[in-house]
Amino acid sequence: MSTKPNQLAWSAVRLLFTITILLSLIFIVPAVHAQTVTVTLSIDSASVDKFGIITVNTTLSCSELVVLPSPDNIFARVTQPVKRIYSITGEGFSSSFAECNGPTQYAIQVVPQTGRFGPGIVYINAGVSICGVEPECVSAFVTLNTRIH
Repeated sequence: MSTKPNQLAWSAVRLLFTITILLSLIFIVPAVHAQTVTVTLSIDSASVDKFGIITVNTTLSCSELVVLPSPDNIFARVTQPVKRIYSITGEGFSSSFAECNGPTQYAIQVVPQTGRFGPGIVYINAGVSICGVEPECVSAFVTLNTRIH
């Protein structure tokens, strides 16, 4: 007689398992694969003004509409060597909130931390990082070594 309760228990387990599988098949929603956003950044030009501030002109391209959540998502760092032993550095950020959908231009002013930028060779590192898109965050970085006037 002990076999009947054991058989009933296994029958109940099989029934529960079958119901679970059927319910999971009913409620499975086809996954929608979101397209991954691609972002590219280029440095178009750089110039220095009479106050020693460098303006870096960049172009940000996005494969679809992206809203930049804050102006500091686009940045530039500039280093200028002075007489082989010293360098002037500075960084700046985009000063505007914007949307990117295709090519969008940004001007970033880079203020030196010490000294003052002048005409000559500069090393520019620029980047962008945008979070809240598919995948979670996308970034692009570019480096340019150039002479400014």
